[in-house]
Amino acid sequence: MESFTWTQQSIKTCEKLVESCLKKHNICVQRLVLCKRNRDLKDGDVSIPTGLVKVVSVEEKKTIKNELLQILSEQKWKISKVTSPSYCFLAFHYHQETMYRNILSTVLNSDFLSRRCGSDDKRVVLLNVGLQVNEKQTIDDLRCAILLQHVSHLLSGNGYQVSFIPQVVSEDRNAVFENVGLDAEKLFTEEVSAEQRFSKVLEKFNLQNNRYLIHKEIVKNSKSSGTESESKSSQTESDIEPSDLLSDQNETKSSYTAICKCLGWKEEKRVLCNGPENDDISVDFELCIKEFNIGLGKGRYEKSLKELTPAVSGKDDMCTDLMCEVIHLQEHTTQPNGSVIVVHLNSERRFYHKQKVDLLWRALFGEQNISQIHINYGLVSSRQGSSHHKVLTAEEFIQTRFQQMKEASVMKYGDKVNGPKWENTILRLTMASLKFEFLMSIHKNVLKLDLSQGQEFGGGIDNRAGAFVMYNCARLATLFKHFEENVSKGIYPPLPEISSIDFSTLREEDEWELFYNYIFIYGELISETAEKFIPEDSIISKIHTHKVCNFLVSLSRHLSSYYSRTHVLGENREHLLPTMYARLYLLKVTHQIMCHALSLLGITPLNQL
Repeated sequence: MESFTWTQQSIKTCEKLVESCLKKHNICVQRLVLCKRNRDLKDGDVSIPTGLVKVVSVEEKKTIKNELLQILSEQKWKISKVTSPSYCFLAFHYHQETMYRNILSTVLNSDFLSRRCGSDDKRVVLLNVGLQVNEKQTIDDLRCAILLQHVSHLLSGNGYQVSFIPQVVSEDRNAVFENVGLDAEKLFTEEVSAEQRFSKVLEKFNLQNNRYLIHKEIVKNSKSSGTESESKSSQTESDIEPSDLLSDQNETKSSYTAICKCLGWKEEKRVLCNGPENDDISVDFELCIKEFNIGLGKGRYEKSLKELTPAVSGKDDMCTDLMCEVIHLQEHTTQPNGSVIVVHLNSERRFYHKQKVDLLWRALFGEQNISQIHINYGLVSSRQGSSHHKVLTAEEFIQTRFQQMKEASVMKYGDKVNGPKWENTILRLTMASLKFEFLMSIHKNVLKLDLSQGQEFGGGIDNRAGAFVMYNCARLATLFKHFEENVSKGIYPPLPEISSIDFSTLREEDEWELFYNYIFIYGELISETAEKFIPEDSIISKIHTHKVCNFLVSLSRHLSSYYSRTHVLGENREHLLPTMYARLYLLKVTHQIMCHALSLLGITPLNQL
């Protein structure tokens, strides 16, 4: 059922029906809101707060309840009853057996977990990290790698076709990305520098009439004898002479020579005045911002970007870092049928630099069907009270967490924690815990970690959340393993088809809460993570990278509590089997959702602990 993915749509439909019914009885509501409940579901699943509706008589309310029950019972989501508890005007109760059957069947028998865009237009996303080439791997890099992996999975789950713009970095930087499970072949390249590829890229584009590139020496000399407008006129008329584009492929050219010829400028202009020291070719961001109608201020580009910024240095005869990045982006941006969205994943301290890259790319190659947005993440700092003697590298931090996880495993399981299999399990638990530790916080905030190198985990649940979720997922896998073993031994009959299951046997409130608060809303949760991925009036994307982690932790707490109180695999007695089968299906779908959510984090669940 499509409605499974869109619980808010079903509530909106219900709101319209309720509003129509109230108007029929001359009950005016300025803004009717139906609120999905999370607790005390025995008193209703969806309610209308008392303050939104004027006081009505008991008889009138009874009539309204009966009419609404008749109307809503005809919708996809069956309503079993409408009540009026003391704390709200009306409360609606779903028909639980029908909901169990419809939703659980949907999850088991359809591909709702791989939701795709309904539009024919291909939504292509290119993720660009833009790492600095020669820096060593840091904990900030580790946060970047974990975010990059999770963002790519979230976007893929929401119908985008995601790929990466490969980065040219040292081999040391590759390791931290490989540690979190990213494919280094897709992320990194050993291609020669942009300096050597500069001419090839430029010759594909006609830059003769580019208004945003300015030769500083020409402008300087023109300004000495006239106004700014006259200087630009001088640049475009008297100083620019048409020349052939780079036709000689075998001739070695400097970046300066290449761009001068593409722009039609005589290279000898560089010897004006005092020589090449100030002889830069720059981009006029102010003109670019004005003509592209780009906003400035909060959520947009920095106001201080309205200045000339060097793109090619006449002094050093080479591209600046900005130009190198733009050339690299242009080379690795493919355009299929449809638009391309380039996402710059930046640390907050690199955001200003990335805005310059963004604008320079627009200035040079602005006619392409490419949009650019930014996802910024905060830096990592040490939590107050965390004792450490030095700044840890990413590798040292992972090793610290591994040793802490190993010590915790030895305390729990004893001397059997030994050998390659245990080492592999502990490493997987360590990486899972790291991802939860990094992703439970909102990505734009500073991430405060306990960087102590002692043997005990510090900092509370953040450090243990991943292992806790993995443990509960493994518990479910072990449950079904035991069930299948008992089936093969003849202790239980095989699990029947879901169509024959009696879900009315699920009478416990915590079973309904597990279903209603987690299984029912999961599809919508995935949609919400990227619903504002493309900002309306900003260059900063709003993608909720913390939601999946927090969902899994909350689900695991509820599941752990339910599992410890409920005996799922009971005796093989005819009157007990229907309840056991219904619970098995409830937990089977729960396990499926947990595995999918973990896959969005780049985590492979364990089958046993």
